[in-house]
Amino acid sequence: MKKEDRVITKIKIDDIVFDTVQPRQDWNGSQNKLDALSKDIGDNGLLYPIIASPFYINEDNELV
Repeated sequence: MKKEDRVITKIKIDDIVFDTVQPRQDWNGSQNKLDALSKDIGDNGLLYPIIASPFYINEDNELV
């Protein structure tokens, strides 16, 4: 996709559904790692943008 074709859209936080295959979902017992990640993002920013993709629920009631 060319940079000129990109669109920035505002979305409501409440409309975001978290990716169920994201490996970093359970931070229980890893508070130190979460704190380190939060500090790193605060100090250095994000190396990659946060990407939100549209989704739909198929006829099998699966989120796609």
